[in-house]
Amino acid sequence: MELFQKPYDDIDIESVRVAISDQGWSLLGTPLDCSVRSQICSEIDTLAQADSTEVNYDGAEHRVWHAHQKSILIDQFRNFSDTVLSKVMKEPKSAHDILAIRNRTLDSKATALHTGRWHLDSFYQQMKIFVFLTDVTHASGPFEMIPGTQAMTFKVRQALEGHLITPKDLVKGTRSYASLKEELIEKIVAKGYETKAFDVPAGTIALVDTSCVHRARPCTKGERYALTSYYK
Repeated sequence: MELFQKPYDDIDIESVRVAISDQGWSLLGTPLDCSVRSQICSEIDTLAQADSTEVNYDGAEHRVWHAHQKSILIDQFRNFSDTVLSKVMKEPKSAHDILAIRNRTLDSKATALHTGRWHLDSFYQQMKIFVFLTDVTHASGPFEMIPGTQAMTFKVRQALEGHLITPKDLVKGTRSYASLKEELIEKIVAKGYETKAFDVPAGTIALVDTSCVHRARPCTKGERYALTSYYK
């Protein structure tokens, strides 16, 4: 965890617990050092060339799964994430995967790829830790969420109203909440919920309960590099 020691030392664990409970997200410590970010971005560029890399959005997005098994630097992020989440949750936690992601500018003509994307990862609490390795702007495709929608009361209410879960899901084990319509998002916002886009400086680290309504906005300009730790 050496490369992530400074951000870790600056984390107020109790404040993180409160923020996760109240709003579903919290920043973690101080931003990661520039030299470390550059090294990891270089590693991602190398890993993204492998045949096993998942490529989406007409080649604009590259996803390297199990990146911690392919890079010593990225494995330090896994160690950091496990240490932080174990303290926050007050029980041992171990990431089952570390995703390294590189988003580049999406073709403006691919209009169908610029909309939607809203979803929940799970109906139950689902923790992820992100480190944004480059400056994230409105144009470069920030992570976006709706704070408060991680609350079970919100999800149960939506389910009772016929959203998120359908009878088909219960019968076939499908997950309607994995792809939400824009009309539903508009209704949620109209009820007073506000969206939050993570337009943040390079090196920012965040813990998010991704059982909230969220998405990755499309990258319309520039590029975005990030690491994400996944927990069950």
